Amino acid sequence: MSKSPRNKYEIIYVKNENLKLIKMNYRSLIHFTQNWIHNRLLSIEKVDELYEEIKSNNKFGWSLSAFQDLSNNEIKILDGQHRREAIKKYLELNDDDMSNNDEIIIWLYDIKNEIDNEDEIIELFIKLNKNEPIDLSQLPSKRKHNLFKMIINEPCFKKAIRESEAVNEARSPYISKKQIKNIIDIIINKYPELSNEEILLKMKQINNKISIMANVENVEEQLFRRRLNKKEKEIIDKCFEIKFYLNIKNSIYDDNFKWIDEL
Repeated sequence: MSKSPRNKYEIIYVKNENLKLIKMNYRSLIHFTQNWIHNRLLSIEKVDELYEEIKSNNKFGWSLSAFQDLSNNEIKILDGQHRREAIKKYLELNDDDMSNNDEIIIWLYDIKNEIDNEDEIIELFIKLNKNEPIDLSQLPSKRKHNLFKMIINEPCFKKAIRESEAVNEARSPYISKKQIKNIIDIIINKYPELSNEEILLKMKQINNKISIMANVENVEEQLFRRRLNKKEKEIIDKCFEIKFYLNIKNSIYDDNFKWIDEL
C-alpha cells in the first residue's frame, strides 16, 4: 500500500495505469473531494436516508467512483454524491471532537485534464450510472462546458460565485455553480446563434445595466417598483460590494433569471 501526495488517500489496489482502488477517511473525503458539477441534483430525502444508516451504525460496504484531474489533482465524485453528502452531514452533527476514523473505498479514474477530456468523463459517468435513468440532454456539451469556465473565471463575476459544487442555489445576491449551469442552458436554447464570447459580453453588459438601476435614486422605482424591506436593502448593498447584480431576489429580474430576455 502507498500514500498519495499530501496523504489524501491510500492506494490499496492498482487495476491498470488509469484506475486504482483507494481508501480515505471520512474527513479526507469531505476535505479533498467534491461532487462533479454536472451530477444530478441532490435528493435531500436520499441524503437523510443514508445519514440515518450511518447514525444507526447499519453500514453497508459502501464504495464510490470518482476521477482525478491530473492537471490539478482535484478529485470529483461521479457515482456516490448522496453517500458523500450523508457522510458530510454525519460529521457535522455527530463528530464535534473529530475522532471519527471510519474510511470509505473509492474507485479512482485518472483523467489527464477535465476540460480537454470532457467526452471521456461523460461516457464514464453514463457507464457508472447505467442502473439509474439519466437525462442525456442535461449532460454538458463542449460548448456549454467552455462557456461555464469562461463565466466562473470572469473577474467581474468571481466574487459572487459560491465554490461548492454541491450547492443547488446560493443565497442572493451570490450564485452557485449549479445556477450558472442552468443559466447557460437557458441562454443557449434561447439564443443558439450567439457565440460564447458574445454571451459573456452580453452578461457583463446586463450586469452593468442592472447596477445602474440599483443605485439609491432608482432602485425602488426601477428595479423593485415598490418600497424595499431591510433584507432587500442588504442584498443591494452586497451587490455593490461584489459588483454582481444578476441574482437579486424579489427584483423584477428574479423570475428564473428574467434578465436573460434582454440579452
